[in-house]
Amino acid sequence: MPSRSSPREPSTLEKSYQEAAILFKYVYGKLDKPVPLWINDGSKNRWFQNHKIVPVLCTLIRTFTGDEMEEIVYNGHCAESRRLADWWDKNLEADNVREEIEFHNKKNAMLKKSAAAKLTQEERTALGI
Repeated sequence: MPSRSSPREPSTLEKSYQEAAILFKYVYGKLDKPVPLWINDGSKNRWFQNHKIVPVLCTLIRTFTGDEMEEIVYNGHCAESRRLADWWDKNLEADNVREEIEFHNKKNAMLKKSAAAKLTQEERTALGI
C-alpha cells in the first residue's frame, strides 16, 4: 500500500523568502511598477528559494525618500505597510548585529596581528603561529 506522506513544510528560510517576495509585490504596486515575474512567482511559492530577494528589497527601500518611507513603509493605516515596517525593522536590527560582529572580528584580527608582530620568531614557533 503506498504511503500517503504529506508534502514537507517550507523551511524558515523559504518562508522568509516568500514573505520578502510578497512585500516586494506590495512595494512595486505602491510605486506603480510592473512586478517582475520571478518576484510574482516567488510570492505564490511556499518553497521559494532565491537568496537575492532580501538584499534587493533592502536596497530598494534604502533609496526611498522620507515621503516614500512614510507612505509605503510606515503608513499606519495600511496593513501591508505595517507588515513591511515590521519586516524592515527586523532587517535593520539584524544588519546592526551583523555589523557589530564584523567590527569586533576585524578589531580582534588587528589585535592578533599586532601582538604577533611583537613576538620573536622563536616565540611564534612555540605558539604555532
